[in-house]
Amino acid sequence: MTASEWKKLGNFHAIDGHQLFVIDTKSDQELPTMVFLHGYPTSTYDYYKVLDALSQQYRIVMHDHLGFGFSDKPKSGVSYSLIHQADRALK
Repeated sequence: MTASEWKKLGNFHAIDGHQLFVIDTKSDQELPTMVFLHGYPTSTYDYYKVLDALSQQYRIVMHDHLGFGFSDKPKSGVSYSLIHQADRALK
């Protein structure tokens, strides 16, 4: 799967005034939800090989942390600490 194909699977959501790339599969079905958080310095694209198989039994929710993947990459005025990234994930 190419990066442009991956990007088509998601949408952008405004969090703290910035655009975060989010993939949310089958949000309209009653399935258990599995949330993925990528490591550093990577992106949701790390999971492209498992998304299809897992989304058969789970609703998968994942996002690119601010500064990574397809999400915004502000150069100033933003904290990229693990704590701040975790806080954004909860929103």
